[in-house]
Amino acid sequence: MESENANTATSARAALAAIATDRQRLGLRLKSQTWWTAPAQALAIAAFIASPAAGITVGMTMVAGAASLALFGIDHLVRKQMRLLKLPGPAGPVSLMIIIVLCVVMLGAFVLSIVFEVTDQRAWIVLTTAVVFVVALISSALYDLANARELLRGC
Repeated sequence: MESENANTATSARAALAAIATDRQRLGLRLKSQTWWTAPAQALAIAAFIASPAAGITVGMTMVAGAASLALFGIDHLVRKQMRLLKLPGPAGPVSLMIIIVLCVVMLGAFVLSIVFEVTDQRAWIVLTTAVVFVVALISSALYDLANARELLRGC
């Protein structure tokens, strides 16, 4: 009975040590992500936001579809380069908050771009797209850093 508890405790400690090692390794991989990831994601997001300027029907669908495919392609390339089957989600509250804020900004900007296209105010679409590009660029970089920090800290 005593040896059974010792084996269980030893195996539990070994499993926890393996998890901590994996978190450290993953955090370091996320910290050393490629320099082009954030700008490429921001550019694809900006194209998505600007898509209503191509026309509300077919043009918007084509540009938004291409931008979405670009985001999936970037994700695939990053996973391949980092040798991950899938990218982890938010590892803590800060990275989750960054994702939520970015999604809300993107949704609001997309709706705003549609309104600007319908009311024939395309100059405002350009301004909205530029603002979203900067927000997405900063948010993407901050998310990667926050996620890596939270993984390394063991949040």
